[in-house]
Amino acid sequence: MRHLFVLFFLLTFGGVAAQKPYYGTLKWPEQDTASKFYTVKGERQGVSFFKKHYFQNVQYVSNSRTTN
Repeated sequence: MRHLFVLFFLLTFGGVAAQKPYYGTLKWPEQDTASKFYTVKGERQGVSFFKKHYFQNVQYVSNSRTTN
């Protein structure tokens, strides 16, 4: 009887663990180019979203010309 319980447990929870996650892969806010706002998870007082700003004098992607 104990062997059947262990087999049932392994088959049930092993199958559940092998499934793909319900939610897709998480993206960094910078990768979501369609959104114009950053959103912050969790509860807080005040707003949970902030407008994305891109400035000309800021280098957002590193390259070989990056200075110290």
